[in-house]
Amino acid sequence: MVSHARRRFLFAAFAFAGTAGRIRAQELYPAKPIRVLVGLAAGGGTDTVIRSIAPYLTARLGQPVVVENRAGAAGIIAAEYVAKAPPDGYTLLMAPSGVLVTNVVMRAKLPYRLEDFAPITLLCTLPLVLIVAPNVPVRSLAEVAPFIASSPARRSIGGGGAAFQLTVAVFARRLGAGFEYIQYKGSNEAVQAVMAGDLPFALSDVGPAQAALRGGRLFAPARTPASVLSVLRARAHDVIQMPEVRAALLAQHAEPAGESGEAFGRLVAADVRRWDEARRAAGIPLLD
Repeated sequence: MVSHARRRFLFAAFAFAGTAGRIRAQELYPAKPIRVLVGLAAGGGTDTVIRSIAPYLTARLGQPVVVENRAGAAGIIAAEYVAKAPPDGYTLLMAPSGVLVTNVVMRAKLPYRLEDFAPITLLCTLPLVLIVAPNVPVRSLAEVAPFIASSPARRSIGGGGAAFQLTVAVFARRLGAGFEYIQYKGSNEAVQAVMAGDLPFALSDVGPAQAALRGGRLFAPARTPASVLSVLRARAHDVIQMPEVRAALLAQHAEPAGESGEAFGRLVAADVRRWDEARRAAGIPLLD
């Protein structure tokens, strides 16, 4: 059984970033292919969203937009690489809130800062879903807390990263449920454990839960030229308004957005403050 969590706890985001370098004044942007790095494995919600949009960005920008997966360390490897790339708009980052918000909130040390990225636009938001094992007699959110109270040995809930641990803490407080969080390498593993009946609950983004369900944000290098940011923002906005793109996102349960770079930057800062307060309230220690 799968139940949608009505609140969208996390955002999916694109981010374009870098820290040094210049574009020659005579060079019109873009003049060569653009790489978009994804710090997560192929097939997840973040990866699926950018791959759905990339062909339309390619058409609008007049240069290939190539998606490259560099998974590892909760997206830190890809984020660090992009943060240190030349701020010329040719090395970009597809950044979910786990990279831009949760890592900042949960990690004692990071090789990048929010200031290393310049916001372009929020592309869409993605819902999370609560997945319940077939052998657990829960069919609605209202039944979760009573079940856990009556069956404390079956209160484990899995998730694929620190972002899910933080969200579970908030989710548990709102439901009045005493979950015991179990860390998995990724949402796919947590979902598989639930569907096999080895784990009572899992909180997942939509991508890994698609099989069970069937029964972004954008940034640029902090010093990227304003003319390049203007092009990226305009083209991203154009693409997100296209009916076929909106239909593709909605088919993945992603809600198209399209806020301006300034509004997006304020949203990220607000999310960091909000989730840091949630971490402290839940007593979750910082990760090394």
